[in-house]
Amino acid sequence: MPKLTKSVVDAIPHPETGQTFHRDSDIKGFGLRVGTGSKVYIAEGKVNSKTVRVSIGHHGIFTAEQARQEAKNILGMIARGINPNDVTKTKRALSVTMWEAFDAYLKARGSLKPRTVYDYKRLMKTYLADWQNKPCGNHQGSDRVQA
Repeated sequence: MPKLTKSVVDAIPHPETGQTFHRDSDIKGFGLRVGTGSKVYIAEGKVNSKTVRVSIGHHGIFTAEQARQEAKNILGMIARGINPNDVTKTKRALSVTMWEAFDAYLKARGSLKPRTVYDYKRLMKTYLADWQNKPCGNHQGSDRVQA
């Protein structure tokens, strides 16, 4: 496969079913995933003998050069043994607000009696109102590793 450029990517046809992968000739680990309706730039490498694939963005939103630069950053993380997908999951988990966690708890515990749900919500609104929209994972002085 030649170097992925706008003209090369535009010329790649969409498959009728499934996905096809096209690799860049210049940067090992940089490529394009072509589905039935989209073309997405990817970066791929191995972390601890496990293949890790990261979607960079859709062709058209990202240019080939922007995707190539982002792929270099991602592949650098992979070379250092860092799984970019784990970093993203950690950031997302740390950004969950107390209210979102509470709401997920109520959904998971669907068998709670209506009065219990009422009491829980009242306590949240009365005593924890200042904390409801703050992320649960970003505490000052926390010994957690920030990604």
